[in-house]
Amino acid sequence: MNDSQTDHALALDFGGTNLAAAIVRLADGELIAYRKTATPAAAGAEASLQRMVKIAEESLRESMLPMARLRGAGISFGGMVAPDGSRVVRSMHVKGWEDMPLPQRISDHFHLPAAMGNDGNVAALGEWRYGSGGQPDPFIYIQISTGIGGGVILNRKIFCGQGMGAEIGHLKVQFDPEHSESSEPCACGSRGCIEAVAAGWALEREAKKLAAQADEGTLFQRVMRETNECSAKTLVQAVQLGDTGAKAVLDHAFTSFALTLSDLMVLLDPQEIVLGGSVAVNAWDLLEPILTEKLPGFLPANWGQRTAIRSSRLKGTETLLGAAQLVA
Repeated sequence: MNDSQTDHALALDFGGTNLAAAIVRLADGELIAYRKTATPAAAGAEASLQRMVKIAEESLRESMLPMARLRGAGISFGGMVAPDGSRVVRSMHVKGWEDMPLPQRISDHFHLPAAMGNDGNVAALGEWRYGSGGQPDPFIYIQISTGIGGGVILNRKIFCGQGMGAEIGHLKVQFDPEHSESSEPCACGSRGCIEAVAAGWALEREAKKLAAQADEGTLFQRVMRETNECSAKTLVQAVQLGDTGAKAVLDHAFTSFALTLSDLMVLLDPQEIVLGGSVAVNAWDLLEPILTEKLPGFLPANWGQRTAIRSSRLKGTETLLGAAQLVA
């Protein structure tokens, strides 16, 4: 069957917090029969796989598309993936994924060709293809969410290096040789990574510190009581209301992120950088002014406006859309 007849793809997104599935129309990225559910992380990899299969089957039934219209199944995986995409190396959030041939498992169940990529790389592909029309090159996508991930499009292809390329969240922004313990520990096992400073889990850590120190009458404490939450979202809401303690926390995190961006800009000289993920999107009115103010001081003199920087246009769907592109 030719490509014009196989014009859709099954897209699967395995995250540490959520699982999502949809049918994607490849021509324009329309999502059909979207499904999302919590990841049963405590139950391990096999439980996650079975829950994904269930919601994927629901998507297929709702779409009413014949299987012959599907070009394949594209898989985004939130963790390390083998360079050839044939197996999972490991997940930092869910046990039991080590060395699993996930594409083969999906292919055997749905009787479709299957391909897999790391979630940061896949999201970059989705944003580049459907958010930027497949034009900017080099192109960088960075997701600031629970963690910080991303991907690079170079010469119109995902750049993977030897399999660990573009692990943007683990670029260093803290280092003190005299007091190494002063650098924040990261989930990767190292210290001082930008993820350990500006990711959602790092901001939650700082929010809890602020909660222990802040007076009862502060705006931060009020937001915490009203939302019954102490997280990155709490910090953002408190800053938007004018809380100075929360603002100091986000200013530090976002200035550190500006330093990371400047390193990437000098290294790759990208035409465009796109920022997605819940933290970046929900705090864009706070993040963008800091990037505008701080980046010129981190970059070489006369660097100018060489790189366009914007927030994602795809409202969190970039990972599923990129997964579909793996089999396009």
